[in-house]
Amino acid sequence: MTLVNLIGFAQRKILPPQPDFARTCPFLGDRGYLLPVEGRPYNCVTFICDTIEAVVPDVDKDRFYELDSLLRKLYQGFPMRYLGAEMTGLLLQEQRLSGRAFFYFEVSICKTAIWREL
Repeated sequence: MTLVNLIGFAQRKILPPQPDFARTCPFLGDRGYLLPVEGRPYNCVTFICDTIEAVVPDVDKDRFYELDSLLRKLYQGFPMRYLGAEMTGLLLQEQRLSGRAFFYFEVSICKTAIWREL
């Protein structure tokens, strides 16, 4: 779960499902993936196993990778605004931030960047 995904859940005023870290994927339940498609992290949305990729027509594969590239660019824009919004999960980000807040934003005044914690 990334900061981007968590913000999406907050905007919809719903809580994400409780992760189970004993499973190979913490959001995999007995009946499949627990996160709705619109709430899934980048890697979960864009992963295609070799078996599936081998049978997808080239035109569809090309379109998939084009959309993958666009989505990646959107995700990569978030850390420019919010320090904790990298594409890795929140737990990994929390370790990397070493106590710094997840939410930072940039205010440009006369072309000077000022970083301020929210």
